[in-house]
Amino acid sequence: ILNPAYAGSRDCISLTALYRNQWTGFPGAPTTQTVSLHAPIFKGSSGAGMSLLHDKIGITDNSILSGAYAYRIDLGGAHLALGLNGELRLQQMNWALANPLEAADPSISYTQRSLLLPNFGTGVYLDAERYYVGLSIPHLLEPALRYASPNQSATHLAQLRRHFFLSSGLALNVSESIVFRPQLLLKYVAHAPLQADINLGLVL
Repeated sequence: ILNPAYAGSRDCISLTALYRNQWTGFPGAPTTQTVSLHAPIFKGSSGAGMSLLHDKIGITDNSILSGAYAYRIDLGGAHLALGLNGELRLQQMNWALANPLEAADPSISYTQRSLLLPNFGTGVYLDAERYYVGLSIPHLLEPALRYASPNQSATHLAQLRRHFFLSSGLALNVSESIVFRPQLLLKYVAHAPLQADINLGLVL
């Protein structure tokens, strides 16, 4: 989902599904569902994958279909992958739930409800037996979200921004049967604070 260069890195067919429900009980609370499938191809020299993401918050509903390709280079004990992805985003707005203060707010497009937005991205991924590090920009284009309204040619609501992701992790032997796996994910987008996800895991 975050880095196309990861495709095929597990040396097997990998299927992942995720469901996320945040702020349960609040009207318009965000929900996310993702399904992704990837596998090595061409005798492991490349990887390919597909993902489907559905994300909903407030009156906004996004569905994203994405395909990824990664070219993997054997470095002897590690692999360096260069990845590309292409996506098609369907963004829909349920204007009936907007509930504006003015009954006929000209900034709300009651006629056009959906936008179809193509995009593409890239990433690099270096992985070995005991560590990995990756850098990706899954959305290079920054299209404006413009919805036609009855009184205007188009209303510029917002703009998709370019996101940067830096991920890394280690696998440290605690004992013969326990592996400690710390992981770090840094997320950056212009005009927003830097975000960090820190995960600590044990493999038994």
